[in-house]
Amino acid sequence: MLKGQMQEILPVQTKPKETDNTAARAIERLREQMQPSALDDSTQVKAAPKESYLHIALNTVTSRLITDDANRETANHLGGEFLKTAALFSKGKFGLATTVLTYGLDKATHNSTTTEKVADFTLGAAKGLTIKGLFGVVAKSYSFAPTKGVLMGIAARDAEVVFDRETFTSPNKTFGKLRAETLNPQAWLFDAAVFGVGEGAFHGVNKAMGGRLVKNELASGMVLGGSFGTVNGGTAEIMKQVGEGKGTDLDWGKVIQKGVTEGGVGALGAGFGIKGSDPRLHASMRRSLESAKQTGIESTARFAENMGLTKDATTREFVVVGGKDNLAALTGKTESSAMLSVKEVSKFLGFERLGETKNLFVQKLGDGQPGIRPAADKADLLATCFPESLSAALKAKHIFPEGKGPVWLEAKGADRVKLALGDTPFQHRNYNPIGQLVRLDGHQITMNVMGPLEIGNVRDPHNPSSKGAWEAFEKELGEAKKIGADAVSTDVWWGAVEPKPGEFNWNYYDMLSTKIAAQGLKWVPILSLHQCGGNIGDTSNVPIPMWIWSKIQSSAKSDNPDVGKYKSEQGNTSSEYVSAWSTDHALPYYKRVMSEFQNQYGGKAAIISEINVSLGPAGELRYPSYNSHDSNSGYPTRGALQSYSDQAKASFKEFAISKYGSEEAVKQKWGEKYGAAIEPPKNVDEFYSSGDYKNSQFGKDFFDWYNGSLTSHGTKVITTALDVFGSEGSQFAGIDIGAKMPGVHWRVGEKNGDQVVLSDRQAELSAGLITTSRNDWQNDADGRGYRPIISMFKDLQTKSKFSRVIPHFTALEMADGHEGRAIQSLPYTLSRWVGEEANRQGLVIKGENALAWNLPDPASWQRMASLMKGVNQNGLYDGLTFLRISDVLSNDVARAQFQDIISKIRPPAEAQPLAEAK
Repeated sequence: MLKGQMQEILPVQTKPKETDNTAARAIERLREQMQPSALDDSTQVKAAPKESYLHIALNTVTSRLITDDANRETANHLGGEFLKTAALFSKGKFGLATTVLTYGLDKATHNSTTTEKVADFTLGAAKGLTIKGLFGVVAKSYSFAPTKGVLMGIAARDAEVVFDRETFTSPNKTFGKLRAETLNPQAWLFDAAVFGVGEGAFHGVNKAMGGRLVKNELASGMVLGGSFGTVNGGTAEIMKQVGEGKGTDLDWGKVIQKGVTEGGVGALGAGFGIKGSDPRLHASMRRSLESAKQTGIESTARFAENMGLTKDATTREFVVVGGKDNLAALTGKTESSAMLSVKEVSKFLGFERLGETKNLFVQKLGDGQPGIRPAADKADLLATCFPESLSAALKAKHIFPEGKGPVWLEAKGADRVKLALGDTPFQHRNYNPIGQLVRLDGHQITMNVMGPLEIGNVRDPHNPSSKGAWEAFEKELGEAKKIGADAVSTDVWWGAVEPKPGEFNWNYYDMLSTKIAAQGLKWVPILSLHQCGGNIGDTSNVPIPMWIWSKIQSSAKSDNPDVGKYKSEQGNTSSEYVSAWSTDHALPYYKRVMSEFQNQYGGKAAIISEINVSLGPAGELRYPSYNSHDSNSGYPTRGALQSYSDQAKASFKEFAISKYGSEEAVKQKWGEKYGAAIEPPKNVDEFYSSGDYKNSQFGKDFFDWYNGSLTSHGTKVITTALDVFGSEGSQFAGIDIGAKMPGVHWRVGEKNGDQVVLSDRQAELSAGLITTSRNDWQNDADGRGYRPIISMFKDLQTKSKFSRVIPHFTALEMADGHEGRAIQSLPYTLSRWVGEEANRQGLVIKGENALAWNLPDPASWQRMASLMKGVNQNGLYDGLTFLRISDVLSNDVARAQFQDIISKIRPPAEAQPLAEAK
């Protein structure tokens, strides 16, 4: 390749008659061009010093800041070393391009011929690429950064000699320089010293950090860059002093000073190159530029609207002059409608103007009141959700007569109201919050379907092998839209989007969300912080990011690599989800993936109807008590307790001492059997079979703590989600946050006529769902054990004034006693208990079917319909999500039953009382 390059830059010569070596003659020709003319020394003009283009660029900057010539030259030199090192350490195509450019400009000089410039730039680029290539070889051959740095320093100074025009014009001179630098004893001594000190220090720090330093790309890169710069700088000073005739009498102080200085520059350059070429930084910069552009457009539009020059057709604002008590009752949720006297606010040139007084009737739909109340007939204006479903007369009164979908009311005390059309008011560029938000869609009934666990290759969605799967999915989306589905729920697998810490790949979900929206459907992404695989119906395997375990171990300052995992009574660990007792260590990583999700899809807020957040295995708020890591603990057994990790045991001990004041007091309360050591039960079989789990103080305290640890975990994760998604100014503010609750329906009890005869409920206890201390299992009014966990969702409603938190309960389609008396299964009754308690606490709750193979059974649909609002006047649930889209569409019974429910809830119609299903 070099021969070809030389031929390109040499003048064309006539081929000689005699046979000759073309390459040799070309080199001789170039040598003649480069030699000074044979003039007497006295008549030669001293050549001007040749400055590289890189030096000129740096000097342009430093000359404005540094007046002293010597200091400026030092700054120019160090700046050049910084840029070259940064280029060497930059990754990908960006790194290759910057290496070629930086090293090429460092070699090419402005006061040389065009031929020389091309030659020098080519040689400089070749030098940089050679050094960069050697980096890869050395990186694979050696583990520790100082070793790599020293070897690269030696290679770099040799490359400095070889990649020069003198190699072709004066090869003997080049070989002499190479010998002088390569076989220089002083340089060897300095290299050895840098190697020894660097290797020793790095090894010591790496050992102290448990081997983590050598695994840290940035830290290792900076150490490598530092030792690389130290060797280069120190050796350059050695060769300078040798050239000055000092021989072996070197000034080692200057050598060390020069080495340390350039070592520091090398470390900084390496760090800058690694971080500067990070794809995440480039993506962030692109987002910032796009955001700045969009902000400019929106600011102009906002200014025009504020001045009254244009009008936003999706928001209207009114001053309340009458009916203020009615408004207070509506916003206080004691009434679902209000008649107000209002004056509309309009703006012109920035000044507000008030219109004439009119009567505005506001009504929340849902919650047992699906129709428009007669009072609307007396109003001039009407505000409700779903104006598209109204009669022509009512639509003409509506404040958004051409609008579709949800409508929001925001009240500033009782004096002013603002109304906005859309899934969230914050999707409007000119929306400025004024007070308390009220959703006028009330308890909107939703009918959603779950998408597949995976479509084709999650990590490579554009792979041709996935084409058929995507085409089939698009067809299903179109069919789902035809039968009336509202949204498609899909897992967003954490393990797929963040395979390396902080490196995100959203390609699959970009394609997925686009295809869902293209069919006119909403998207319900599930931020799946759990493993895919190991649960009923799972055909795929996507583990959570394996790096999270070492991150938690480091954060917990533990020697145990499994410290972040659940550990069961059998001594087995589960990798499906981070333990509830390690949530504090995992929260920063949960928050990061949530923030990155919002950064990526904030522009698609209008198509997202809910963001569901995974709280445990299979995405459910529970312990993995019946999962595959344990033996003989699955359905329909009692399950296995999961409280035996070091962190869990420490938490339990802290709980007990905090409750009773001291270890001695704990012992007195628990007695000798359990108080001798404050720890979870040692013999769990005996603990359960003896009845101690519900009759002893130890058992009551244990399950208070066990359940409380789970709800504390749920509170922390959902609060984090609300901080990211539901805060003021968030692109997702106003979008519901969902979370799943499992229907652990076995060992609950059996029906005796209309009465329930309870069983031991040990499966629910092992999953962490209920407690034994409250004496609340017997009565519906007490929540049948579910009041604490439902209260967690109730308390979360206060964390955001914009977004609701919606629990989703599983197993609504299953019949009581469906597998015989021995199982003691009550899924339908359990669904009623949970739904009733959620309604008592004023919560919106939605449901799911547990098993896809139940959907062809019409009785399963009757049970689900009987639990739904909008279908049953006594319904409890505000929506259903069906497992899965293909199971609904591929079966005639399921398809027809789905459409039957849709016909009852769209458009709003008076719900009829249905008999309780069996």
